[in-house]
Amino acid sequence: MIDVKLKYGWPVVDSTGNYAVISDDEAQFQKVLICLNVKRGSYIYDRSLGSDIYLMDKNDKNIKEKAEMVLNEAVARFEDTYVSVLEIGDRIKVKISIGDKSMEEEVLWH
Repeated sequence: MIDVKLKYGWPVVDSTGNYAVISDDEAQFQKVLICLNVKRGSYIYDRSLGSDIYLMDKNDKNIKEKAEMVLNEAVARFEDTYVSVLEIGDRIKVKISIGDKSMEEEVLWH
């Protein structure tokens, strides 16, 4: 699988002025991160894509556990993928695990 590299939702351009390309594991992690950050229902071609994290109350007593549940629901379409919430703040710090590989990223509340 090959994809254009995104940063903050925008295509990354390399030093030659072309779009930067990613493949394999990096592309799979990017797909998961898109699902975590997109508001469910906002993508016209797939209304089920995305998460409902923006609907959650940041001050909820059990926000970390509830956020983890909502984020994992968003990535249920991906095989052997799990999201762990590491920290809650203005952004949500998560660990995305796909098989035996993992990476830490941030998810926006919107």
